[in-house]
Amino acid sequence: MDTTSISPTIHLTPTLVKAASIAVVGAVAVYYGYKKRQSVVDVLHVHVDPKTKKIALGIRNNKAENLFVHGSLRIVRERKETGEDAREAAFSELKLPVHFGAATTVQVGYDLIAEDGRPSTLGGLSVNNLTYPLPPDVDLTGGENVRAFVFYGEDPEDMSRCIDVTLPLNLRNLGGGGIQAAQQNLAFVCAGGMCVGEKDSRQHYYLRDVGKQNQFYIKSNNRETIACARSLDELHNYLLSTPANVFAFHAPSYDFSNWVNSVIGDKELANQISKIEHDGGLNARAKTIEALGSRVRELKAAAPVGASLRPYKYKFRR
Repeated sequence: MDTTSISPTIHLTPTLVKAASIAVVGAVAVYYGYKKRQSVVDVLHVHVDPKTKKIALGIRNNKAENLFVHGSLRIVRERKETGEDAREAAFSELKLPVHFGAATTVQVGYDLIAEDGRPSTLGGLSVNNLTYPLPPDVDLTGGENVRAFVFYGEDPEDMSRCIDVTLPLNLRNLGGGGIQAAQQNLAFVCAGGMCVGEKDSRQHYYLRDVGKQNQFYIKSNNRETIACARSLDELHNYLLSTPANVFAFHAPSYDFSNWVNSVIGDKELANQISKIEHDGGLNARAKTIEALGSRVRELKAAAPVGASLRPYKYKFRR
């Protein structure tokens, strides 16, 4: 019997074709799922110099191609809200719907303490340090309440990927301030993972909103409050539009320079205004307004290009 012409015959039935198709699709899905889970950027270490109050964050690019990275450090804050009124007050502050969650919630927020001024380049398969000086109103106390967020991507205008890690640090925010990111369950899930408040947090630290507790009460006498300023920009704008007797009321007590120094933390501007308050004179109000306006323009110009026009679409990886 001649067996050289005998070959196995495979009958491709519809069931077999369907099973093979499912297997191929499954294999492709597993492959791309694995690729997606691979960490492109890793946080290797964190080093704190207590003398200079600087934090160095070591990061590694596991890809061969260059990446743009933008890092920030935030203090984790928790606040328990009890009752419907308290819950609505907390969520109205975050511009989020109030019908999510229970009446009693634990709110997790992040106070921005330091971040990169603009995206930097991280070479392929390389390691680099992101170094941050701590603001003057942040105290190093030990523990673990700091999160590092590193956004990255091939395009500096579209860094949609992020890694976030808890650092072995504990920082105490002495200056207070508003919540820069929102409650975890709502902001990260209900808002599709967007980093709420990222546009504001990319401003210079001295331009931040210091919150109601630390606002400057603008008065013309001891009885009446004309307005409240919660930032350098607001203080400058209010002084432009308020009567001259407002400056005459505050200047002798060095109110402007004391607030800029102790709340905002801008010692250079505070010293400049303090000299104007001390010297007095007819042009003291105009000089103070000019000093504030010049500083605000300088700080806004130092912000990343496009930060005030179009917020970066950063997202947290869940």
